[in-house]
Amino acid sequence: HKAILRYIGFRKELHTGTLTEYLRKRGFGIQISTFCTVPYGSGLGSSSILAAALLTVLYRLFNREISSQKRLNAVIGIEQTLSYGGGWQDLLGGVTGGIKYIQSKAGLNPQPVLLQLNSTFLKERIDSGFFTLYYTGVNRQTTAVTADVSRQMSKNIPSYIFTLRYLKVLAAEARSAIETSDLGALAEIMNLSQAENQKIMPVVADPYLDSLHQSVKGLFSGFKFSGAGGGGFALFVSESEQKAESLRDALIKNSRQSGKIVPFSLNSSGLTVRVI
Repeated sequence: HKAILRYIGFRKELHTGTLTEYLRKRGFGIQISTFCTVPYGSGLGSSSILAAALLTVLYRLFNREISSQKRLNAVIGIEQTLSYGGGWQDLLGGVTGGIKYIQSKAGLNPQPVLLQLNSTFLKERIDSGFFTLYYTGVNRQTTAVTADVSRQMSKNIPSYIFTLRYLKVLAAEARSAIETSDLGALAEIMNLSQAENQKIMPVVADPYLDSLHQSVKGLFSGFKFSGAGGGGFALFVSESEQKAESLRDALIKNSRQSGKIVPFSLNSSGLTVRVI
């Protein structure tokens, strides 16, 4: 909260007088309360999405505009200042509605381009129960994962760099599978992506998650852990509604007490601010 307030201008070096005097001129005070039902370390990028939401609310409160690019850069800077910033893809995907394909160029200041994909195919499959979202109860801290990846990249190992580039290829293939309504191809891409993530981020390996994955084999055609690939949430896709239902039963039977099936739907509107 303090980091975001400082970003929007609540800093002593920018104002004379006290905070009370500043707010009196504005005509109101501020009380900030935040609540998030997504567990810390889930792999969904919830901390950066929450930061983007709070930043948007405060800009609206002070009748100021903030562009998507400025908001992205602001949250990246705030999280780096707090020493737990990771990638920005989850942030951009979380605050933008629908199914999207994101492209960017290398550099410290990302200039992403979002391509909105037709979401009808996936929405129908999600609503029909082909997809299963499961909370494993295992959490990961972004800092540990990104630090390990940075160390490996600095070594410039050819096989490691090749795997990173292959993940970009898989993203393009996933886009093609969605655009052609090919659920089987999308499932296989999820499997490949999960396997490649485990190659470049062995730090996320977990015996419990491996055993859970093995216990439900045959009930899903595609599988991917959220985020860096080592826990938090797991997304499954099954080839039929019947297998998906059996998968959910098996997950409940074989999981820890903290594991649970999470109902979900496709958000078409993205980040929304409501004044109550």
